[in-house]
Amino acid sequence: MNSQFQSWFSEGKAIDALCGLGSFFMPDVTYREEHDYVLAVGELLEWASDGHREDAAEAFDGATKRLLDMGHFEDALRLLRSYVVLTMETRALLPINESLLASSFNQAAREAAERLSQDEKLRNLLLSVSGDFPPLKRAIGLNLNELK
Repeated sequence: MNSQFQSWFSEGKAIDALCGLGSFFMPDVTYREEHDYVLAVGELLEWASDGHREDAAEAFDGATKRLLDMGHFEDALRLLRSYVVLTMETRALLPINESLLASSFNQAAREAAERLSQDEKLRNLLLSVSGDFPPLKRAIGLNLNELK
């Protein structure tokens, strides 16, 4: 358990901690210039299991929306990917608002269309995440079977 994240969550700063902006940035152990979304989400799931499921879900929804509203599409995808990967492993699902998330990502994908068409890394991240998160795949109109 990471006491720094747990403290941030308990202080009502879960959205900031999940986004990793400013003083809430926690460098990834491999990619030091990126926020450690896996650690942040793992700690969020731990906090949720200690009786904070609703608050954790609201924080996750809020953090994703904040990143998308700021134009941080790739970071929002990394946050969602971390949630998807960790919940597949732990089965510790949060009552997140999947339809709101999908709708927000749909809008962000439309706004990032030119970047998506030119940035293979970002496109591959979107395909990977949408493959594991069906609401996103439906929202952005992807049928991955057609891409094979």
